[in-house]
Amino acid sequence: MTDVTETNVTETNTTETVDAAKPFRKTGEPSIAESPLHPRRKSRRIMVGPVPVGGGAPISVQSMTNTVTADVNATLRQIGELAQAGCDIVRVAVPSQDDADALPAIVAKSPIPVIADIHFQSKYVFQAIDAGCAAVRVNPGNIRKFDQVGPDICKAATDAGISLRIGVNAGSLDKALYAKYGGPTPEALVASALKEARLFEDVGFHDFKISVKHHDVITMVQTYRLLASKGDWPLHLGVTEAGPAWQGTIKSCLAFGALLAEGIGDTIRVSLSAPPVEEVKVGCKLLEYMGLRARHFDIISCPSCGRAQVDVIQLANAVTDGLKGITAPIRVAVMGCIVNGPGEAREADLGVASGNGKGQIFIKGKVIQTVPEDQIVDTLLDKAHEIAEHMKDQAEAEGRTLDGTEPVVVPITSDDKHHTA
Repeated sequence: MTDVTETNVTETNTTETVDAAKPFRKTGEPSIAESPLHPRRKSRRIMVGPVPVGGGAPISVQSMTNTVTADVNATLRQIGELAQAGCDIVRVAVPSQDDADALPAIVAKSPIPVIADIHFQSKYVFQAIDAGCAAVRVNPGNIRKFDQVGPDICKAATDAGISLRIGVNAGSLDKALYAKYGGPTPEALVASALKEARLFEDVGFHDFKISVKHHDVITMVQTYRLLASKGDWPLHLGVTEAGPAWQGTIKSCLAFGALLAEGIGDTIRVSLSAPPVEEVKVGCKLLEYMGLRARHFDIISCPSCGRAQVDVIQLANAVTDGLKGITAPIRVAVMGCIVNGPGEAREADLGVASGNGKGQIFIKGKVIQTVPEDQIVDTLLDKAHEIAEHMKDQAEAEGRTLDGTEPVVVPITSDDKHHTA
């Protein structure tokens, strides 16, 4: 049996408060000095309501409601939940006349821009524009006579001052292109997108973004790389039909991580067979961890093993739940033994190294207090809120806020194109 009597957590009788003179991590500050990401791809800028997309604008997070859109109250409740979770833009399905009729009320009360998602019937596109939607997604693969109605859609969007999205999906690829390329290959999806982009641009409409979604990660990445090389349109990233929460999260993080690391992508939507708010959580955290969005609190916790002398899983979950709503970029380490515990706790803004029925509390690498195991959670949460207040004070002194509205913006050069709706 390993002797841990000398290396376990020891007692200290001092209780210290946060040292206000020692600065904490700033919002969006990466954990390394230089970003490993490739510079952002130059793209034109469009507007989705008040949210800029492309042209070096912060990468926005989107989701889609799963309510019946005609149920205005249910849809607005879900939009509110999405907005609270960090969603920047929301999309609603419009498969019926009842759904189209509900759009004005939804748009009027939504806290974030609403995009109408239209398939099959072009009449709903015009109704969505008239309803005041911030943008409309059209699928050229299944809207009847799209080549004929496309110019009219562009004119209506121009008159209303809104943008559009050309949304190409592997599952609804034009039959002629499917036959020509032998399936939904990257070349086929890009050919579909380019055809419709030319249709829009030929009538002088440039305020649109493009998505070319596929359920396969490798194919999706290849498709977006190919499309990115063809023009300066802002790109909406998505892995379509990604699957259940755990599977879809892995797929989306792999695909988005690869593309965003190359500077490709201007807005994202994580598609999960799960409550939409989970999509937003994944999307926001992905951008945070890549240094592309303002960082909120972060939990560092060990996976637990036979050395753990505390229930790390329960402890980490309790701390995470207690920190919900904190927008400060505080990093909290929850460690279960003496192997990595003290080291990880010292590197975090706040941490605990547990063992022998006690928890040693660290702030910025300094032990400030040792508490019984049953007081660890309450002590960490008290200190976390204290640190968050100091971070808020620091931010205000520097003219910043900690409300999550400070995504990291990659600078762009003066010759970048900007188009606004």
